[in-house]
Amino acid sequence: MRLRTLLGDHPGTAALKNGSIASDLVSFDFVDFSPTNKGFRPMVREQAFDVSEIAIVTYPMAKSFGKPMVLLPNVAVARFQHAYALYNAKQGTLTPADLNRKRVGIRSFTTTTGAWLRGILANDYGVDLNSIDWVTFEAMLPNSRIRPSARRRAGRSFRCLSTASSTRCSARKSSTPT
Repeated sequence: MRLRTLLGDHPGTAALKNGSIASDLVSFDFVDFSPTNKGFRPMVREQAFDVSEIAIVTYPMAKSFGKPMVLLPNVAVARFQHAYALYNAKQGTLTPADLNRKRVGIRSFTTTTGAWLRGILANDYGVDLNSIDWVTFEAMLPNSRIRPSARRRAGRSFRCLSTASSTRCSARKSSTPT
C-alpha cells in the first residue's frame, strides 16, 4: 500500500522521511509543502492526503464540520507558545489585563497558537476573552463561509519576522475584502 503523505521536516519524522525506518506493508509518497501548515487546508477541505500532519486545533474544527478524519496519537512537533504573543512596542508597556476591551489581531481564530494564547490569557491572567474585538487575517480552515460570531476579518495583515535577536512586525494592506 502506498500512502500520499504530508509531514514536515522535524526530528521525529526524519527517519520515516529518509527511509531509515521502512515497512514491507506500507510505503509513503511524501508531498512537499513549505511551510507544512499550507497543506492543512487541502487536507481538511479535500482530504488531499492519506496521512497528514495537522495542527491539533485544526482536527476538532474539521470534525465539527463533518470531515472524515481520524486522529492518530502522535505528536510530530510541539513548542512553548508564550513567545508568540506580540504587540506594538510604540504603545508602551502592555500587560495581559490591558487587552480587555481592545482590538486584537490573530492570524486565524482556529490556529493552535491562537487557541493556546487565548487559554493562557484567560486562565493564567484573567483576561475576559469575550470583551476583546478579535480580528482575523485568514478564514477558518474547514469552511471559509462560516466564522465564529463576533469575529471579523481585518483590512490589514501583519508580517512578523523573527530572528534569534529580535522580532519585527510590519503591516501591509490586505487584498482580501473585510
